[in-house]
This record gives sequence, structure tokens and C-alpha cells, in this order.
Amino acid sequence: SRLCRLGGRFCDDLRMDALKVVAAVVTLICGWLMAKMLFSKQGSKTSAAASSSGNEDRKAAKKSYTLEEVSKHSSDDDVWLIIDGKIYDFTTYLPAHPGGDALLNNAGADSSKGFHGPQHPENVKRMIEDF
Repeated sequence: SRLCRLGGRFCDDLRMDALKVVAAVVTLICGWLMAKMLFSKQGSKTSAAASSSGNEDRKAAKKSYTLEEVSKHSSDDDVWLIIDGKIYDFTTYLPAHPGGDALLNNAGADSSKGFHGPQHPENVKRMIEDF
């Protein structure tokens, strides 16, 4: 305390360093919490022009689907989309989708072009991994 009253600039530097450490710790904690939330969610994410693997069975063999099978999932109570060669089940997300029923435009088919359109912010690419 006495040193800080006399040192001025030295104390300001110490305070800034302490703030940087606190900011780094808060950032790490937030990142850890986000990762924990993402990896604890159960969902079904599938991959490649039609292979599938849910979070709960990642170690199991991937299931493959034909485009014909995927096309059967095209109603408002069963919504699958192919995005960049992966199949996603968006059925539970449909009511919360900010674009409303726009998900149904390509339900049961390839929706990569629509997904990468200007209406979506960058973070949606991370969000779809939950499905």
C-alpha cells in the first residue's frame, strides 16, 4: 500500500497485470463450461452422404443411409437435413428455429447451399454439431 502510493506507475502496471490474469482465468472457465455443455448434450449427428452416429453411440459403427431413406424425413415432425455431406436431425430444433419453417424447404435433402447463406451467422456452424 505504501509502495503503491509512492510508486504510481509501478502500481498501475501491477493492477493491469492482475486484470489480465483475471480476464484469462474467466475466459478459460467460460470455455470449459461451454465445452462441458456441448459435450454433455445428447443428440444425433450423422456424417457423409449418409452415415450416422449419435453422441451416445460414437464408438459404435456408423450407420449409413441412402438419399432415398433421408428423403423420408421431410415433415414438420421428422426433419433431417444433409449439410456438407453430413445428416442432421433437426426435428427438435424446428420450433426454435429463428427462420421458422424455412428448415422444411430442403428437409430430407441437401441443404448445404441454404445453410451457408447470408442469413446465418458464423456460430451456426458450431451449433449444428449438437444435432
